Amino acid sequence: MQENMLKYLLPIDGHVEQELHDDGDVQAMYDLHECQGTSFINLQIYAVDSRCLSTHASRQSGDPPPLDKYILHAFFNSLHNDSVRLTVRCNVDVCPWRLHVSIIREGLEFAIKSLNNIHSCGCDIMSDGHPRTSKKWLANVVKGKLVDKPTYRVSEMMRDIRWDYGISIPYHQAWWGKEVAVSSLYGDFRTSYHMLHWYSERELQSNPGSVLSLEVDPETQHFKCFFICFQSSAYGFEVGCQPMLFLDGTHIKQHRVHGVILAASALNSNNELFTAAYSIAYSETYDNWVWFLQNLKKALLSDRRIAFLSDRGKGLKEAIPDIFPNDHHGYCF
Repeated sequence: MQENMLKYLLPIDGHVEQELHDDGDVQAMYDLHECQGTSFINLQIYAVDSRCLSTHASRQSGDPPPLDKYILHAFFNSLHNDSVRLTVRCNVDVCPWRLHVSIIREGLEFAIKSLNNIHSCGCDIMSDGHPRTSKKWLANVVKGKLVDKPTYRVSEMMRDIRWDYGISIPYHQAWWGKEVAVSSLYGDFRTSYHMLHWYSERELQSNPGSVLSLEVDPETQHFKCFFICFQSSAYGFEVGCQPMLFLDGTHIKQHRVHGVILAASALNSNNELFTAAYSIAYSETYDNWVWFLQNLKKALLSDRRIAFLSDRGKGLKEAIPDIFPNDHHGYCF
């Protein structure tokens, strides 16, 4: 009798093999991976003989993903995939590795009918760093986590892939995978700037009285500044906050987008920070603060005197008296 044709690696220890003899073993395999929160099953194929395994157990356990999903997660391409057969080959075109599986006599059992278990490409699913972990595959793996947790870090991504799939990937590869996922979910950040005009028009339609102002370079048409003050924010400042505004700027911490956020915040009746208006600008300069304060003056609903507090950042000390000459300006240390 030949060695059992199917084994799988334990998800909690990628070096321990477990044999599959019958339906009970298949059910235990599904249950174990479900408990570990991973849908990837690392099947190890050793030989082809007359024995087969039933799919009955897997169909009773909440209809988990079909066999082809687990095999395809092992970085293979599907040639045929329907209700009665599955044929897969290696991702590398010149590699002869090929597997064909089909249902037996229209029943609940499947069997491996043919297998060429030789990889000429040097690909080895047991390796710690798999060569077929492409950016696209990594992006598909982390998309769901990025939706649930937008602050999902590359280091966390590397840790999770190591835990779920037993694969170690370098930082730069994980970083690019995350970039592809973010681009797929939210679009290219460059093209998103073209939607600012559309966003401004829609915002003014749905929130009449808001002040939105977009400024671009007249020669290059590149983005310069974007000011936002919603009508509800201006009204909230007028009726629910003390006549005091804190002005400050902070750098945007994004590797591909450079600039600063300029903001005017107040204190509400609960002594909590209330953002009245904010702006995205390329840098914190006198001209940008003047432009910000001019738009802020348009957005305010009354002429009541305001006390401004700032850290005397770049341009602020000179810009406030130029735009609000009759208001107070205090400094924080």
